Amino acid sequence: MNTLKATVLTVCIFLVAAEIIARFCPKNEMINFIRGLISVLLLISAVSSLFHLDINWNVAIDQAQEQQNELSGYVEEQMEDSAQRELEKSIRGLLATIDLKPEKIEIFTDITDESSIVLTKVSATFFYESDAQRADALLQNVLGEETEVEVKTDGH
Repeated sequence: MNTLKATVLTVCIFLVAAEIIARFCPKNEMINFIRGLISVLLLISAVSSLFHLDINWNVAIDQAQEQQNELSGYVEEQMEDSAQRELEKSIRGLLATIDLKPEKIEIFTDITDESSIVLTKVSATFFYESDAQRADALLQNVLGEETEVEVKTDGH
């Protein structure tokens, strides 16, 4: 009987809290979602107390955390790929300013502890040795000492 009273009290408190939130917040889809979520949780709580069910919420929390970690990894990977593509376009544009067209460019990046993406290495391949020397000088001067520059020739 005490569990039923506790459940009824919990339901009442949640309903009052949901109503207060709805009164002070603007009407939008998020409030409707939160209200629906609270209703589902209250219904599950009431049904489980009536039937003395023991619901393990830790399993759901662990699954949500695992999905969050997977999503974060995917987003981080997509951001790094996008940054590499943009950096490659920038390097190609920089080299085009002195009429150099590399056969191949590879961009290497790293994600710092502050979640920023930094350029760590640029590798470019040219057909002629003279183009490679000019590109090496330009990239070394523009990118600085923090970024490793590797320029190769692939004269067929």
